Amino acid sequence: MKLWHRTNIDISDCYLPGLDMKEYLLSENTMQKHNTMFMEGSGGIWNIPAVEIFNDKFLGYMHDIAKTPISIVNCFMRWPHYQHPSAHYDCYEYEGEVIQHGGGLNWCWEPDNADMVWYKPSADADITTEKRRNIEMNVSVDIDDTLIELDRCNVGQTPTLVNTSEFHSVEMNDRMRIVLSLRFEWVVPWDQHLEVFKDYIVD
Repeated sequence: MKLWHRTNIDISDCYLPGLDMKEYLLSENTMQKHNTMFMEGSGGIWNIPAVEIFNDKFLGYMHDIAKTPISIVNCFMRWPHYQHPSAHYDCYEYEGEVIQHGGGLNWCWEPDNADMVWYKPSADADITTEKRRNIEMNVSVDIDDTLIELDRCNVGQTPTLVNTSEFHSVEMNDRMRIVLSLRFEWVVPWDQHLEVFKDYIVD
């Protein structure tokens, strides 16, 4: 099963005028309002309202495609050569039921030479589940030689649907990586993501 698909979604004029993504993410205001994790020299995670990054034209364009607004933009920053020790998948809890969230629409702020990598753990792997904010949960497993690599993709600056319901991580190289991951106002499996974006998938 392929775990990513490139799209022809047009991001050539998507940002607010003058936006510098690194400067914006590291600003005191953004760190206080939207940062959920930050380690100097390693990386950080931000949950950003789409209106703080994208212009109205692009927000309308994406609403026409997805038939729902962008709920949040997950922004991930990693320093060159930093390797996070675990892989994870995205899931949420609704009324006691755990639902694996299928995907995100991802691209990088700048040229990217890292790979997003998906894994399958062994049957006896030590898998950790922890509750994060509200309904969000984190399911993770240490990256070691017992994991089976399922797929990999250099996302780059092309909007790419990526499967977030399988264990995944990023294999860094010598460039800093800032990725924008659009999430919409639904939590649905991978197949439904593919159905929503089927007219825009090119690979």
